[in-house]
Amino acid sequence: MSSINPYAHSCRKITANFQGGCSLFSIQCTVTSDFNAAGEISTFLPQQHILRYQQKLDDVYVLLSGRMQIGWLLSEGEFKVSDYVNMYSVFNLVPFLQQKPLNFDFYAVEQVEVAIISGQVFLEQLQQ
Repeated sequence: MSSINPYAHSCRKITANFQGGCSLFSIQCTVTSDFNAAGEISTFLPQQHILRYQQKLDDVYVLLSGRMQIGWLLSEGEFKVSDYVNMYSVFNLVPFLQQKPLNFDFYAVEQVEVAIISGQVFLEQLQQ
């Protein structure tokens, strides 16, 4: 008997909010062993730099809990906030699909949990 991933509920919420409820994440998030094969869960502390401007990524990042700020780290060390990202956001989707580097820096405002999904698995799910 397979055990249910504690993040399956979060992934279903992401699915419901993403493209009108298509099941992009449901197969990989429902069963723990499948999710572990497809990605990982990372925790970031407040003010921790999650992703960097001009970073190119091969994986898809999904904010499961907490809140992040996006913007630019200025040369003086000041962070210019552009926006905030809340739970259940796929926050690097456009750069990932375009195969381009990020346009922003991403920082944790509070403790956040992020699912890092294999880009290859994500693209395979899109094609099904």
